[in-house]
Amino acid sequence: MVEEWHASQTLSSCLSNWFLSTRRDSRTAHSFLYTLCFNVRGLDARWAEVYLLSTKHQFDILVLGEVGKVDLSLIGATYPSYHCFYQAGENAFGGVIVLIRQNIPASRLLCSLPNVCIIDLHLEVPTRLIGIYAPASKSLVWNDLSRFTTPSFIIMGDFNVDLEKDGDKADTLLNWADDLDMAPFVPDAHTSLRSDRTIDYALGIGIENRFRHMKGPQRVIINRFSLLAHSRTIALKAKRTGSVRLREEARRIRNIARYELKRFRQEQLTKQLADRHKSGKESNLFWSRTKRHFRKASASLRGLISPDGESSKDPQRIANLTADYYEQLFKEPTVMRPHPFLYDLANFSQVKCRS
Repeated sequence: MVEEWHASQTLSSCLSNWFLSTRRDSRTAHSFLYTLCFNVRGLDARWAEVYLLSTKHQFDILVLGEVGKVDLSLIGATYPSYHCFYQAGENAFGGVIVLIRQNIPASRLLCSLPNVCIIDLHLEVPTRLIGIYAPASKSLVWNDLSRFTTPSFIIMGDFNVDLEKDGDKADTLLNWADDLDMAPFVPDAHTSLRSDRTIDYALGIGIENRFRHMKGPQRVIINRFSLLAHSRTIALKAKRTGSVRLREEARRIRNIARYELKRFRQEQLTKQLADRHKSGKESNLFWSRTKRHFRKASASLRGLISPDGESSKDPQRIANLTADYYEQLFKEPTVMRPHPFLYDLANFSQVKCRS
């Protein structure tokens, strides 16, 4: 600091040098960043899946595509230790959200392209991250993203292009990536729930990336939605062929999936009710959803007249009078039922009881 003070000719240049030094020191060294990428197809409808996935895996960065309607206050309450960046889509069903842990220095690069969220990570090696959702009806051209590339760069999300099965569309994307020396990072399993295609992956420059496809318990909910999609496929085939057996099979699978989803929602509701008074994000999720139903209201009872005719507006006295009244009203009555006959045990003579 002293060296910059003596070496600088003006005060502004000295402050600039100190600022740059501070920015360099604030860059955090990370061996790797645990990043989750999930195409939710409607965040409002599939919020439980996102929450389950994020709690199962302690992520550093979460990229959500095709989010649709977004409640940013709910996201902020659920993930208080993360920065949230949102970019709207071309229609009500699009949009991208990127969540980044607060201890990772990051800033957003403004971009007017829909479904494209650009974040600069100020790490030891500055890296640019782009979260993308590219629907089939997109107006985006891949060359529109060329000006945002940097020496260390990654773009990830739902490209809606299978690099092995989509022919010309895949060639167009790969040619654009080759021109920029980008390498594809593709998971080893299909990522589309509607078809056997791999459309969620990443393209990058100057980074080391490892992908792992989520399997096991964290995909339980997704498998239930897959059952519903499978039942719809069978139902369409049954309608086309007129097969009664396929129609019954579609109904059976649909009922199983609906039952499992209903049971899962009941389990989640029970868990949230049990955790609503605990500190942490479990209770934040419950109260952020229920607070909009609370309304300020006052009692409609303005006063009460006691048995002696005195009017009272004191809330405590009203409560006491009401409690005394209903306590007396519902008090168990004392009933005297004398036996109609008494017996003279000495003479064994029966004597009628006098009333």
